[in-house]
Amino acid sequence: MTATRLTIDTLFDAFFPPIVEESSGILRHRTIRVMNAIDRFLETEGERTLDPSDAAVLAAERQFDPNGAFVRTMAAHNLVCALPLFLEDPWLHPEPLMQRVQLDVVQRLVAFVSANVPMDDAEVGPVLTLISLRISTSRRELNRAQKEARRVREPPGE
Repeated sequence: MTATRLTIDTLFDAFFPPIVEESSGILRHRTIRVMNAIDRFLETEGERTLDPSDAAVLAAERQFDPNGAFVRTMAAHNLVCALPLFLEDPWLHPEPLMQRVQLDVVQRLVAFVSANVPMDDAEVGPVLTLISLRISTSRRELNRAQKEARRVREPPGE
C-alpha cells in the first residue's frame, strides 16, 4: 500500500478483516460495531472536514450512489482529518467498554494508515497529534471513572 490516493474503502478492506479475525466473542462484536460506526460517521459527518474540491467530488459521487460515497471517493488524509470528530460527542461511545474498543480501533487505524500511506506531514501532523491527545485524554477519563466506581463499591475502611 504505497499509492497516495488509496480510497478509504480500500484502506478499510485491508485494515478491518485482520483485526476482526484476531478477536473473538464480545471483543469481535464490539470491533464490528466500531467499524460500522466509523462508516456511519464518515457518511454523516466526514463532509464537514473536506476542502471545496473534495466536497465537489463527493457531491458528484452522491448523485450516482449516495450509499458509501465518502469511503469510495475520499483518501487517507480525508479519513485522518475526520477522525478527531469521531472521538467526541456524539460519536464517542458513552459506554466505557465500547469506548475503550473505539479508542483502540482508532489508534490502530491511524497507525495502520500512517505506516502504509505517505501523507503530507504539514497537513496531517497536527491532526495526528490531536487524535493522539483525544485518545489519551479519553483513556485517562475512563480510568479515573473506573477508579471512582471501585471506591464507591468498596466499604469505608478497607
